[in-house]
Amino acid sequence: MIRSPSILVASLLLAGCRSAPGGGEDREVLRIDVVEPTLTAGTSAEVQLENLSNRTIGFNLCPKIVERRRGDSWIPLPEARPEACTLELYVLAAGETVVQTVGIPTGLEPGPHRIVFEGISFEQGDPAIPPAERSSDSFEIE
Repeated sequence: MIRSPSILVASLLLAGCRSAPGGGEDREVLRIDVVEPTLTAGTSAEVQLENLSNRTIGFNLCPKIVERRRGDSWIPLPEARPEACTLELYVLAAGETVVQTVGIPTGLEPGPHRIVFEGISFEQGDPAIPPAERSSDSFEIE
């Protein structure tokens, strides 16, 4: 079931209630899927986030790094970073799924890409979410 996230200012999220602690740090905690597998540079994409953990996740999808696949490596494209982002955070409760729209930068070369979202974290004091789990699945730019 897809639910609308609540918007909170970063300081409210960090000062808010803690979700139940839990183990399983070695299991997947977040899944990020780009809904359409083929996109055009300069358009937008729907991105689905699914919280697989038992803790609350705060997220802002604006701060991001677009990466392009070259061989077996993902190469960051610093020229594709957004210029300015707001400080708001959305809340994704344990087990929740949400779909949001993100901009796809102009000037991307055709080929496989992914997005690493920098504005995703557990509440203050919880372990960090690894970059691999803050990355979308691969999508093609045509």
